Amino acid sequence: MPGGSEAHHQAEADDLDSGGKPALPHRAAWKGAQDQVSSLAVQLVDRSSGRSEGLFCADRIPSRLFPGFDILRVERFGGFRRAEVARGAVEALARVADGEGRVVRTRVELFSLDPNDLGLVADLLETEGFARSEEPRCYEETALLDLAPPLEEVFSGLHGTARRHVRAVDKNPVEIREILDEDLAPRMSRLLADTFERTGAVPDGRDWASVIRFSGDHPSLSRLLGLFRTDETGPEALLAFVWGACHGSSVEYVSGASTRVRDLKMPLSYGLMWKLIEWGHAQGALRFDFGGISAGSHHSQDPVGGISDFKRYFRPDVQTVGAEFVRAESAALEVASRVVGRLRALGGAGSS
Repeated sequence: MPGGSEAHHQAEADDLDSGGKPALPHRAAWKGAQDQVSSLAVQLVDRSSGRSEGLFCADRIPSRLFPGFDILRVERFGGFRRAEVARGAVEALARVADGEGRVVRTRVELFSLDPNDLGLVADLLETEGFARSEEPRCYEETALLDLAPPLEEVFSGLHGTARRHVRAVDKNPVEIREILDEDLAPRMSRLLADTFERTGAVPDGRDWASVIRFSGDHPSLSRLLGLFRTDETGPEALLAFVWGACHGSSVEYVSGASTRVRDLKMPLSYGLMWKLIEWGHAQGALRFDFGGISAGSHHSQDPVGGISDFKRYFRPDVQTVGAEFVRAESAALEVASRVVGRLRALGGAGSS
């Protein structure tokens, strides 16, 4: 069924009624808000009872190398209720990929808080011809904060430095509030570009106006929070922001950025992250996912080591939760893709 369609909305309602907790990339409202992306929604149904057993979506991403062809991408695939459901999901995904006539390759980004489920789905994908990606785009390890205890207990478990920086918001001319004004989208893009430049990475060019609209319309699924100066007005008053997504049993810190301010004696992101944790706790999530973590630190050669240090001040547990698998759907196009990749590599080496 088309992603975001009425049929998708009904399938999601059935899945929620049967105890399902679909992640945001598989929710009908989210797919309906992604006008620029074509997607398919697949529902898993128990034949004997007719009850929904799961739901996932696959996006058709236009290939930049082969115009007119697509990459089939599945995000946060995993977390299935039983082994039989996982097996059915992988088989259904393989059938969907087989039925797509103009797909170069299928890319599956696994995610599960259950190590047994993660390993099982990985094994099942390999039986369907998928191979582990040599250059995964999704994170494999992340930092997880337990949200099961009362919020006061969660806060007391943070490192003292983190607690002090969270409280610093009340001692400076700043405030945290929801981002609901679409006019702030350009400012958010600039903050993100500046932040990524400090780490040597390239931002993904997300449509922040669309995320702002979605968060306002679906406050239980998506949360955008900003740190604003109280002594300034206009977009420049926004100093930092974070974006969180609810995936049912967990809430993920998806993205964030900040500027550098000389006259404020406080880090800008601790208060924002804590407010996002508070939101996740209110949604009934059991884990807060910091959106990946590296092994590096501020003093290492790791460009995101400082960000990982920041996450460690919240005293999370580090766990392997993901993996990426790919399968070529066209042998001829896959060979052509590898040839072009080698030529580009040679061209880069020759010009350096």
